[in-house]
Amino acid sequence: MLSPAKRAGVIAAAVLGVVGSAPHASAAVDPLAVKFTNQRSALCIRLQDGALIGDCFGTSGEMNWTLVPIDTAPVEYRYIRSNFNGSCPAVSGSTLTLSSAGCTSGSGTARMWQIVRYEPGAPPAGMAGVRMESIVGRKCMDTDAANDWAIVPGTCSNTSTSQQWNIPLDKFNALFG
Repeated sequence: MLSPAKRAGVIAAAVLGVVGSAPHASAAVDPLAVKFTNQRSALCIRLQDGALIGDCFGTSGEMNWTLVPIDTAPVEYRYIRSNFNGSCPAVSGSTLTLSSAGCTSGSGTARMWQIVRYEPGAPPAGMAGVRMESIVGRKCMDTDAANDWAIVPGTCSNTSTSQQWNIPLDKFNALFG
């Protein structure tokens, strides 16, 4: 884990790079669509009526997300764009909002997420666990068991299985390997 000073430097470099430089090689790579399944609830991140919900009962489009590379940022910094309507989640106070105003390089840090391998619970065979931490607000994508498994921003933990989202291992390796 990066120290706070080093993390601030990485974020500043990413933001400055996003604002004014040419794309690097990873931006030319076609990003892969993934479906996120929560380790604790076994539910998916899905769009319904313009909101994020936790269930796996919609169309595949509602549950597929593209992890879009951010020009000049470290490989683990991504936009999480819906393949259903093109919107991206962002943390706004104690809620997650969806914005279609821009999920591409140059749209700032509000919709950027740091996605890292995270496995406090063993993922199913053929899967890799990840944690998604918002760059702005430093909150992790979490679930709320007391609120019908709502998808919420939560204080990042190193042991919470509700913050572990499983994706196919081959897609994890293609994105981050």
